[in-house]
Parts: sequence; C-alpha cells; structure tokens
Amino acid sequence: MTDTRVLVMMDAVEGWARRLLRGVNEIALERGWPLLLYSPRADLSGLLREWAPSAVIVGPRQPLPLPAELSGRLVVGANADLSSEHLPWVGVDDRAVAELAADHLLSKGLQHFASF
Repeated sequence: MTDTRVLVMMDAVEGWARRLLRGVNEIALERGWPLLLYSPRADLSGLLREWAPSAVIVGPRQPLPLPAELSGRLVVGANADLSSEHLPWVGVDDRAVAELAADHLLSKGLQHFASF
C-alpha cells in the first residue's frame, strides 16, 4: 500500500468515460491506490484538504481554468486538452486512426469506403 491517492474529476455518464474509469480502477487496485470519483456537487476545497489526493485525472467537461486548489498536484487530462493550463493530457489521435483505417481499406483494394 502506498500513500498515492487518485482523484478522478470526470463525468462517468458516457461509455468511454466508464471504460476509462474501469481501467484506472484496475491499475489503482493493482497498486493499492485509493481512488475517488469526484462529484461536481461536492466541496472541492474541503475534499482536497481532507482527502489530500496526490494525483488528479481531469475529464473533458471540467471547465478551464482549473481550480487554483489543484495547483501543486500531479494533474493529467484524460481526453481533455489541458495544454492551455501547461499540463499533460492524453487522448485519441482521430487523424491517425482515420489514416490507419483508410490505409487498411485501400490495401484491401477498396476504392469507396467510409470509416466510422
């Protein structure tokens, strides 16, 4: 068990968000990290003070700029471009996915196709 605590600030209504949360949960369980899903109705200041997460994962619906209370913590955007906050983020490269799909379909001899 480590002292690492992970706060997830993400609306888990959409399917991709639930799958991402499931993956984060699996990693947290493997490493013994407590994981907490933040509800926008909760008092963020109090939560950060009392629960003291060492890492925060921010979803795409979190308004920018991020709350000042998050400064000094490891913050990573998940499918949320946080470059304006000078923070790291991960997401799907839709252009690369489309190019891979097109290359594959063209290599199969298709001349008319669509990718979804």
